[in-house]
Amino acid sequence: MATTDHMTLQCFHDVSLTEKAKAIERWGVALTTTEILGVRFMLYAMNSYFVEITIASSTCEILSINGTVEPTVMDLYLERIDISDATRVLNRPYN
Repeated sequence: MATTDHMTLQCFHDVSLTEKAKAIERWGVALTTTEILGVRFMLYAMNSYFVEITIASSTCEILSINGTVEPTVMDLYLERIDISDATRVLNRPYN
């Protein structure tokens, strides 16, 4: 269910790519971006889960948008971000 201050992971999985992009724009906190072999990976925090956007660098085409609560998604990014920032974002109250 989407509320005025967040979207649950289940709701995120159920909406279209366009709606996912709108949710990220509205509630996402950009953590970091990395590029490997012409593919850009962008990591966002969305309250209680992470979202990874995969983009073809040459065409700027969105290849995928995936949400997860699994911290292993962070492995690709750990050298580039301060994990305490992500923890603060994920633990903030919904009010």
